[in-house]
Amino acid sequence: MSLLSNSFFPQKKGVEAQVERCLVFVDENPESARRFYFFLPKFVPGDQVLDFTLKLYETVHQQIVDQSGDHDENAPEKQAKGKKGAKNRPAKAQTSQVSSVVLERGLEIVAISMESLFANTKEKKEKELTKTISEKFQEFPLEDLTSSLKTASVQSSIMALAGHLSVKDVSTICDRTLARLKSVRSCSLLGLPAGLF
Repeated sequence: MSLLSNSFFPQKKGVEAQVERCLVFVDENPESARRFYFFLPKFVPGDQVLDFTLKLYETVHQQIVDQSGDHDENAPEKQAKGKKGAKNRPAKAQTSQVSSVVLERGLEIVAISMESLFANTKEKKEKELTKTISEKFQEFPLEDLTSSLKTASVQSSIMALAGHLSVKDVSTICDRTLARLKSVRSCSLLGLPAGLF
């Protein structure tokens, strides 16, 4: 496994290289990628897997939103507030030609990695892990994905990811998703462009 982990999860090359390698792997062999990333926390320190998983989520989220044209008006502000704003851009540029199928699979890998992280995290650290994930989902909201890609795979991944959050966070996501759907429906009934309100 260590040989495989160095090939598909290059620890010395940084998180951007790990994300890029993951998207290639999941494109070429999705089933093997699912299994590999599920077992990864058993062989690589949890903090490295968490950093990779959060960066993969951020990259996939940005790509899905960019491809759908469903842009968040506050996205530039969010990126400017991030500590690693300048480092985020190269990973985005490297993955700019990623197909929607690969992005769906990437989101599935995020869900699988999170599931495995929780399974391999001691009970005392679960709250800290949940808090870290919740903060990332506030910066890059899950509900952005529900309106961008409506496949069963994406919806399943979103539900799996939301399952790791607190009840309060899930309730907030549901409320924001319903508000967005009502806005889209109101616009379509009035014949106005979606996102006008």
